[in-house]
Parts: sequence; C-alpha cells; structure tokens
Amino acid sequence: MKRQIRSIVSKNPHIASKGIAAKLNQSPTIAEQELISDRTVRRTLKEMSYNNSIPLIVPFMTDVQKNKRVDWCRKNMRTNWNRVVFSDETSVELDRCKIRRWHPSGKRPTVGKTKHSRKIMFWSAISTNGKAPLHAISGTVNSDKYIELLETTLLPWFSEKCSATHIFQQDNAPAHVSKKTLNFLHSSDIQVLDWPPNSPDLNPIENVWAVLKEAIEKRCPRNMQDLDRIAKEEWAKIPQQKIRDAIRSMPRRIEQVLEKEGAKCDY
Repeated sequence: MKRQIRSIVSKNPHIASKGIAAKLNQSPTIAEQELISDRTVRRTLKEMSYNNSIPLIVPFMTDVQKNKRVDWCRKNMRTNWNRVVFSDETSVELDRCKIRRWHPSGKRPTVGKTKHSRKIMFWSAISTNGKAPLHAISGTVNSDKYIELLETTLLPWFSEKCSATHIFQQDNAPAHVSKKTLNFLHSSDIQVLDWPPNSPDLNPIENVWAVLKEAIEKRCPRNMQDLDRIAKEEWAKIPQQKIRDAIRSMPRRIEQVLEKEGAKCDY
C-alpha cells in the first residue's frame, strides 16, 4: 500500500487523500481486503514523512540566470564580506498581518485589510560596521531620485562608517545600474560589487528586513505617519549582532547555491 501511495503522489502531488483512497480501493491488490479510508491514507502518509503544504514562492530563474549565479559564487568564494555594504529597498504594509497571535481555542483573530493596502517603500544599507539610516521613498525610483538618495543618505554614512576598501552592493534594478548612477558612484570613489540576477536569497539585508517588519507589526501602526515613525525607531533598535550574523552567513549561502547548481539557497 505504501508503495502504491508513493507512486500516486509522485505522479499527482495535488491529489487529495480521498482521491488516493479511491485509487487504492480500485487496485486489484487492495480490492479483496477491507476498503481503505482517506483517514488511513493521511495517517500512512504521515508515517512516510509526507506533508501537505502550500509551495513556497521563489523567484523564477532560467538556466542562464542559474549559471550566472554559479559563476558569481565561484568568483566570490574568498570575498571578505566584512568589507561589503549590502543595500536594498523593501515595502512595508500598514496592515501587515504575518506574525502569530495567541487566542482562545475556536476564536481565531481577524485583521481588517483593505483591497489596496497602503505601504511605504524604504531603503537602507548594512555592514558589519553598522547600518545606514532608514530612508522612506515616495513615488517611482528613477536614476535621478536614486542618486539623490545615495548622495543624501548613503555617502554621509559611508564616509563615517566605512573605508576606501569597502565595496557597495546593490541589485540590478534599472535605476541602480544605469550609466548615470554608475558614473555617480565611480565619481564618489565607491567600488560596486557585481551582483547576479534574481538573487535576493544572497543578500543578508533581506533577513534584517524580516526582523524590522515583525517589530513594526507588533506595534500596530494606525496610519502612515505612525508607520514611518515606528519603522525608523525599530530600525535603530535592531542589534548590530543580528546584522553581523546575517552577513557572516554569506559563505554558507554561496556553498548552498553551488550545491544546488544555481537554485535558491535556504536563506
């Protein structure tokens, strides 16, 4: 029976336990025995270490992109990550609801959510030396707006906390890699780290964003002004050790991407 269940779910991973039971009960090897219930199927699947889960959403990657990630990882296996400043943008929803809550049995809490949730886009950067100020972005980010952000937020912090040997990381968004932006960074004597496509899993700031968003949600901002104020307060509170730990995971991230031939790592 276990062999047949394994065969059924491998061919059709979407099938429900009732459908598996029906197929088993039609099998000549099972038909002469007592009918198998869907409850028995679920129990057997659990014994076989099978879980029924919604798939995780991961960035779609072509073979070309995977190969580029592998090449980048091989090139950067010996990079000193203490010299890298990681940057990124993230959006934070006003009515975010992603953390668990205690509640009486049978009284699952509800949170009102508008159809088009209000949110703020933030930018910042991290390094083992510290974190840049959290900067709220309004509207679409083009090269001019991004350069203004770098000039007013990144450069003052960079000159205070970093040295000439530090390297700046950014993803491949059009505003980031435009000729105008790259010329500005070059004229500001900031070396830019080449970055592979579709690689948020390789950027440790993503883990720091998760810490920030959970802290914001726990404080229940009521309006956009609350959200902006609380986000900046909570950003300032994030322990530097959490940032260092995230950055020091880079060798393991690279190792996993190489093991998986360019596919997403577990970060």
